[in-house]
Amino acid sequence: MHKLEHHRLLPDMQLGSRPSKLCNTAILNKRLTIDIHSYKKQPMAFIENDAVGCYDRIVIPLVLIFLKILGVSPNTVDSLAHTWSQTMHSIRTLYGTSTQTYKNHPDKLLYGPG
Repeated sequence: MHKLEHHRLLPDMQLGSRPSKLCNTAILNKRLTIDIHSYKKQPMAFIENDAVGCYDRIVIPLVLIFLKILGVSPNTVDSLAHTWSQTMHSIRTLYGTSTQTYKNHPDKLLYGPG
């Protein structure tokens, strides 16, 4: 974090664990944004891809669609989709890493990249 802060690589929206920034500001900004859109009667949608708290709940097809909308090259999006679909997962605990693995399957879809 210190190196990222020193080289100014963190986006302004990154508020937690930073000097002179409060995590409460993120909540206030979200609430004010919702209130402003409500007041103006403008449609809006939120997508939150919280990589710490909800990383295992990211809806991958939705992320891939948004990446395409944002202009990420089709080859990159396809590569990411293929990687996420073929990744083998295991469980790591204090006692070691599991020998059994699992991966995404049409009958049992996984959310998030793991």
